[in-house]
Amino acid sequence: MIDILLLEDERIQRKNLASFLNGLGHIVKDVDSLAKAKEMIDKKNFDVVISDMKLNDGTGKDLLDYINKKGIKTFFILVTAYSSVEDSVYILKNNGYDYLQKPVNLEDLQLKIINIEKLLSVQEDNRILREDNENLDFVYKSEVMKNIVENVKQIANSNASVLIMGESGTGKEHIAKMLHHYSERNDRLFVAVNCSSLNENLLESELFGYEKGAFTGAFERRKGRFEIADKGTIFLDEIGDISLNTQVKLLRVLQEKEFERVGGNEKIKVNLRVVSATNQDLLKLIEEKKFREDLYFRLNVITVKIPPLRERKEDIEKLSQFYLEKYSKENNKRFNGFSKKAMEKLLKYDYPGNVRELQNIIQRAVILSKNDNIIESDGIIIEKKDGKDYSGSFDEIVSQFEKDLILNALTKNNYSIKQTATFLKITERVLRYKIKKYNLNF
Repeated sequence: MIDILLLEDERIQRKNLASFLNGLGHIVKDVDSLAKAKEMIDKKNFDVVISDMKLNDGTGKDLLDYINKKGIKTFFILVTAYSSVEDSVYILKNNGYDYLQKPVNLEDLQLKIINIEKLLSVQEDNRILREDNENLDFVYKSEVMKNIVENVKQIANSNASVLIMGESGTGKEHIAKMLHHYSERNDRLFVAVNCSSLNENLLESELFGYEKGAFTGAFERRKGRFEIADKGTIFLDEIGDISLNTQVKLLRVLQEKEFERVGGNEKIKVNLRVVSATNQDLLKLIEEKKFREDLYFRLNVITVKIPPLRERKEDIEKLSQFYLEKYSKENNKRFNGFSKKAMEKLLKYDYPGNVRELQNIIQRAVILSKNDNIIESDGIIIEKKDGKDYSGSFDEIVSQFEKDLILNALTKNNYSIKQTATFLKITERVLRYKIKKYNLNF
């Protein structure tokens, strides 16, 4: 749901468009003059402004000029009776989003609004990322993490592709966000795609977008993640899971800086930074003919390797304190630290799930511990494969067993959806359903 200002001096046209947009679930304020539109813009921030070109007291261009003069950030769409090259160029050169030709095709209008919603969603994610700067840098004490962080800041302004390698839970996406934040692209979008969570066809549609009618269910054109990330950073997580077919198309984007939407033949140019990550041995996949060598070298211009938590145990105490403060605040508790035995227990464990697993252990301790001052050893619950004490009804026992089974399989397979589903001999769709059902955070 987004806020829309609609400026149209023809009453029937205005009410029809307002009714259509309201029917899509949006909040619409419609006005019939340029003066009223300016008055509304001064009072309220609108996500989208839609304006007719010819008005009784001015033009749509006048409204766009007013918006730019005020420094207002909104998606501006001009509605014109003629498909004018001059108007379209003016809109694009003056921070406008797009234009529509009269009579307005409602499907085209809906498509533009859907694309704007998607952009707004990504922008909100990036706003949260920018506001969370105090948590942007890694929490660490070890020399190895200090060197990695310094290296990331040094290479951030380069346009070279970066491959981040490390086990699941080590913080690969966090490194990608740091690269974006410390780069000159940080005023544009950071767009993340988990390549292992989608099958081949869905991944291509997600990356490259698609044209109306490209396949069953493609009722309108949709922009892909590459198009949305233009001039920003795109993060391709679990890059080792993509099919050879998709690898060919990805290679072309990296080489030519252009692609075509699924079902289309229009070449779309992009200028973006590509950061990818994997928990797999890509060189081994190359030997097995499962990953293209030329794509590997395109992605791996610069490598960042994150060691597992068990190899930098000096970071555990500082990380534990960081998450203790975080979850104490979220749960309105006042924990000050850990008992000696509790910290010894944390330091002794090897963390197959790495920092993500440590985070979950501390969160669980804060929520379940009755003491509101210090975390004791019995509050540190480390789930292991053996020794489970199952109690309750039959359904409860089965559910707990299934949850533990999935957690163990995820850990063993480095939290890869594809590998875990194969390991459990179930479909990826069923696995994703179970993960959602049991609210498994990883």
